[in-house]
Amino acid sequence: MKNLGGVVAVCVLAAALVACDSAPVAVPATSVTSATTATATTATTTASLSDRLPKLVERATFPRNAMADRGVAEPNEQRYAVSGMPQLCDFTADTGSGYRPGLYRKWGNESFTLRQYVIGFAESTGEEVLDQLATAARDCSTWTEKDLEIRVVQAVSVNRPDGVDAFLGRCLALMQNGRLHWICLGFMGYGNLVSCLTVSSTAGFDATLAELHALLPRAAERLLKA
Repeated sequence: MKNLGGVVAVCVLAAALVACDSAPVAVPATSVTSATTATATTATTTASLSDRLPKLVERATFPRNAMADRGVAEPNEQRYAVSGMPQLCDFTADTGSGYRPGLYRKWGNESFTLRQYVIGFAESTGEEVLDQLATAARDCSTWTEKDLEIRVVQAVSVNRPDGVDAFLGRCLALMQNGRLHWICLGFMGYGNLVSCLTVSSTAGFDATLAELHALLPRAAERLLKA
């Protein structure tokens, strides 16, 4: 699937106080000091978020041994600096050009595959990114990607885990070269992070959805504690 990139915008509103009289009114020195302090604090806060994002992304991602209970001792694949994630309906969010560190890990064996993408956004919240994706996906039921024909399984709901700011879940039927594959996905937004899980299982659709439902609360817990 294509990747979804994203960034969070932080807006700071400044209010100006104007005094009207027959003579000019001097601005108190304390006001200048306060304004300077506020500006410095804002700059420090913005810089500290960018500095903290890589560690937040790492903490929100399952550790390498997280799937040992499913017979997968460590990831089959791992990539840092990933700026995107699975995407629905051939849609790319308008997320700007700010800093967005990411981490991708894949665990899999002959019967089960889990992919996790965690992205941090210096200029957007995870909720803003997922709001865009949810709006674009609302009326989308089918699309194609290279040799894949993709259909949303409309009659199925993916359970939202507790505590997250935003959530979008879908199950997809993928037809490739005459073979049918099932994938279930869950996108979670919290703070300046988005965590996405995609699960597939050779045991069929019900097993794929059940596996996602088992893993989402675990991923949400890491996201909230990051």
